[in-house]
Amino acid sequence: MFESFFFYIFSILALVLSSMVITLTNPVYSVLFLVLVFLTAAAFALVLQLEFMALLFVLIYVGAIAVLFLFVVMMLDIKVSKEPLNLWLPFSTIGILALSREYFFGDAPKFLEERGPSLPWIQEIDFLGSIENLSQVLYTQYIAYFLIAGILLLVAMTGAIVLTLGPKAPNQSLTRQLGRQGDNAIFVQE
Repeated sequence: MFESFFFYIFSILALVLSSMVITLTNPVYSVLFLVLVFLTAAAFALVLQLEFMALLFVLIYVGAIAVLFLFVVMMLDIKVSKEPLNLWLPFSTIGILALSREYFFGDAPKFLEERGPSLPWIQEIDFLGSIENLSQVLYTQYIAYFLIAGILLLVAMTGAIVLTLGPKAPNQSLTRQLGRQGDNAIFVQE
């Protein structure tokens, strides 16, 4: 009962937030609404009792991909469009309505009821059903890959910071900073 209620709530919320992503004229706000769409996808996974998938959604999509999108948008300095809506909105609305009509009232529900799931994925991943079991495997058998991925992410983050600062960073002279004299220093007196 509650699962279906939350499923429909998160579905409506995801539709509203994703429509805000494509209709907003400010690209920074669009990326921030995209982060909220990713969080509702994580909530979907929690409703389906897939806590590790929810954690992956938050870490990968919100923590990496959305931050990368925001970094690119801010680095490119895209100007805000003055048009309230783009010209493709009526066509996309007609397409969405046609596809949703086909999905809900066409042959898709009958096909899914007759066929059932194509892969019994619950039986495939049931032995790693919790985060504790998966982290046990990750930190014992795959620790080298985990550390290599961490080092690569650290190098990528350092490169992004260096690219952002670029030539605008103030040049600092270590010899000038360490060789300062007391007569040209500023002191705080109480």
